[in-house]
Amino acid sequence: MSLFITLTAITFIDAYKSRIISLILKFLQHDPKITSLASELKEMEKELSTIPIVNEFAKHVKLQRKINKLRDERNTLVKNKAYRIMKIKYVVATATYLIVLGSLLTLIWLHRSESVAKLPPEWLWPFSSLFDWSYYMPGSITVPCWIAISSSATKTLARHF
Repeated sequence: MSLFITLTAITFIDAYKSRIISLILKFLQHDPKITSLASELKEMEKELSTIPIVNEFAKHVKLQRKINKLRDERNTLVKNKAYRIMKIKYVVATATYLIVLGSLLTLIWLHRSESVAKLPPEWLWPFSSLFDWSYYMPGSITVPCWIAISSSATKTLARHF
């Protein structure tokens, strides 16, 4: 029974790994410096709109330069953040893929001659030999077959939910 649960859990993790990655990134995306720069920019732009360009040209231009400098700084921070998020996404996706692949290959190797589930042979009648591949006991579902079944089912569920 634990083999059944373990294999099903691993295929669920594999099917929902993109959602897991997006949850991890959601926690890592908040950058207070970008938020403070954006609020500072809004305040400066509000102040700029109150300064008449005709009467106080020097003050207007000076504030405009500060705004441009802050925008450039904010854009640089946003680009760096996007690059950092892309790296994290790649590393987490690769790590998840390797963990799932390694654990499935290990479970296939260690339990290649065990059945995950035992059903009456009549239930699996025309396809019984496919389900018991590598174990050859009628009515049994082996590890490779269960991985294929649960992976297909969880990926179908992941598309709809």
